Amino acid sequence: GSFEYTVDNTDLNTNLTRNSGSVTQVSGMASVGTGITTDSTALFESKQHGRYRAGLGGVSRFTALYGTPTAGTEQYVGLADATSTTGTFVNGYMVGYAGTTFGFHRWQNTATITVAQADWDDPLDGSGNSGMTIDQTMLNIFYIQYQYLGAGAIRLFVEDDDTGMPVLVHTIDYANKNTEPSVHNPNFHHMMFVSNLGTTSDISVRSSSYMYGVEGKTKFIEIHQPSNSTGLRQITGVTTEVALFTIRNRAAFAGKTNFIDILLKHMSASTQANAANARGSARLVKNATLGGTPDYNKISTDTSVVEIDVAGTTVTDGRNIIPISLAGRDAAGSEFLGSLEIIINPGETVTFAVQSSNSSTMEGELLWRELW
Repeated sequence: GSFEYTVDNTDLNTNLTRNSGSVTQVSGMASVGTGITTDSTALFESKQHGRYRAGLGGVSRFTALYGTPTAGTEQYVGLADATSTTGTFVNGYMVGYAGTTFGFHRWQNTATITVAQADWDDPLDGSGNSGMTIDQTMLNIFYIQYQYLGAGAIRLFVEDDDTGMPVLVHTIDYANKNTEPSVHNPNFHHMMFVSNLGTTSDISVRSSSYMYGVEGKTKFIEIHQPSNSTGLRQITGVTTEVALFTIRNRAAFAGKTNFIDILLKHMSASTQANAANARGSARLVKNATLGGTPDYNKISTDTSVVEIDVAGTTVTDGRNIIPISLAGRDAAGSEFLGSLEIIINPGETVTFAVQSSNSSTMEGELLWRELW
């Protein structure tokens, strides 16, 4: 991600603020700031998360320019699964300030483990192997690399200001030393976060670019990723557009925040109209607003992250994904969606909407793969 155009594209990121907190674009950078009101926060969070694949590690590369460190405040940039009500994050790896301590931070099921800069293998104060002295008030490039598998090493790199090459500044050796994983959930978003907590300090962090992902080739088709379907659904007396059904990727699964995306694979639609010259259509709409009183029911409580509603009526707003035209008294159509790689994140919906120029009985079905 980069910020030469905007920080407000809701397809790419979510911005959350409290009190006088703000997320803005400054000189081609994203800037998160608290303002001077006590207990203010600002969070920039990437919309997509880096989905962990067993056996493959992950990496994050980002720039960061930190503000003046102040006791009782926080400035972090890096990877996390979610913010926490009892700590700053639930799980993650971050670089930044906890108060006046600059360090490499790890969150393990809300517990914070900090390795202060002074304790890094190369403390970047001129005394280490790199000979580099870092200035946190200038843009620097950081790499966080983690093997995972629950017990792999976690490494922090900083780009050398003379050679332009990444320098390994600290390694958290984890294997053969611990009784639980380094993090309890390795599905991370990129995040920038500041908080002034009980102070009136104006705390800010800026970044010009970031990337994160899995180190290795992955495919959506894996044997442990089951497919599910709505089954064939029917509605009668269709004229003006109405929702045949809506599926929603649940925000929570098994009592935890859900990080399982779904991939749309196939849709089919058919119509049986009262007149030979009837013209109908079906379309998929992402995150539509439904009329009526939607009532979602789980496809399967224990084996699927999807729930379905058939009570919604009118369909407004949202983003059109793909239409199917249905012409004539008896018409049918289908679309293979797999190659389009349409991902539905947790909390998002897809509505199967239908309409006809003549009163019609319409049917439809949607198939998807759950990316466990």
